[in-house]
Amino acid sequence: MGSWDHLRTLELTWSDTARELFGVSDSVQVSYDLFLSLLESDDRKRTEHAIREAVENGRSFDLSYSLRKPSGSIHWVRARGAVAFGAESLCAACDAARH
Repeated sequence: MGSWDHLRTLELTWSDTARELFGVSDSVQVSYDLFLSLLESDDRKRTEHAIREAVENGRSFDLSYSLRKPSGSIHWVRARGAVAFGAESLCAACDAARH
């Protein structure tokens, strides 16, 4: 569904399905800051912590969080991912589903 292509720079790549899930159009450049801004404030710190732990310790993550689409509607999403360490970058693949 989506990935952080370069975790050190927090560049994101989202599939069409991820964009639909988060309510983000094709014309919008996705970023880590945009991702965080879509989360409800109660879930933001917990999500940041889980992702930071995954990057720093090579752990996988399995999160549920609520997000606010640009339309104002709130949805629950479950995201699971793992970090892969390459020679020049860190990558995380993540799949997410509404629940």
